[in-house]
Amino acid sequence: MTVLHAQCMQADALATVLTVLGPDEGRDFAERHGIAALFVSHGEAAAVVQATAAWPTQTGA
Repeated sequence: MTVLHAQCMQADALATVLTVLGPDEGRDFAERHGIAALFVSHGEAAAVVQATAAWPTQTGA
């Protein structure tokens, strides 16, 4: 998981919260709060990558 924030300590704290919440609840929390987060988890055949709506705004992607 990666979280983007202007302050590194805030990004670290948010990443911890999202990790503890797990992939589903963590992503929902991030979406509700406008957090730029990228979630990577194991799929059956390959990695599953999911970004929040705020991710492209922060990365320019």
